[in-house]
Amino acid sequence: SRRAAKAVEKSILTGVGGEEFRGIILDTEIAHVDAPAVVGVDHLMDLYNAIHPEFLGSATFIMARSFFNQIAKLKDGNGHFYMQNGVVNGRLTYTLFGAEVIVTDALPAATPVIFGNVEEAYGIMIKKGFALQHVSGDTTQALRGSQLLVLDGYMDGAVYNPQALAKLNVAQS
Repeated sequence: SRRAAKAVEKSILTGVGGEEFRGIILDTEIAHVDAPAVVGVDHLMDLYNAIHPEFLGSATFIMARSFFNQIAKLKDGNGHFYMQNGVVNGRLTYTLFGAEVIVTDALPAATPVIFGNVEEAYGIMIKKGFALQHVSGDTTQALRGSQLLVLDGYMDGAVYNPQALAKLNVAQS
């Protein structure tokens, strides 16, 4: 189930259509901020300000792990970290400019962060929910002494409200 959830997450963020969802980072209608290879706080603030203000209440930063590690070290002039710990929805989490930060392994280095309200911007149509099958009577599995479980589902997804999302494009050196 974790592997299926990671596959759906990756498809939502980076999918190219066809067999995958139409991913967020490939959508041409969402706002984008271009930044040099070394990203500063001003670029993150530009990203924060790129979405429509009515969507800021439930907006989140979705960051690639390596990018998160860089941003977590940024400090203001008084030596305070911009990335803070905070309580969001009753649980302790990282926050940046008051918005929750979610870390993922699905984003590429060229687009290491998405900001916005994904719930208000991205829709998923479920044609057939997940079904788990235990394949038995398979001689290959029987000879290996293993079992085969197949989890499948039929769905599609796309951005339907581009005003609620923004992405950061980082120049590659």
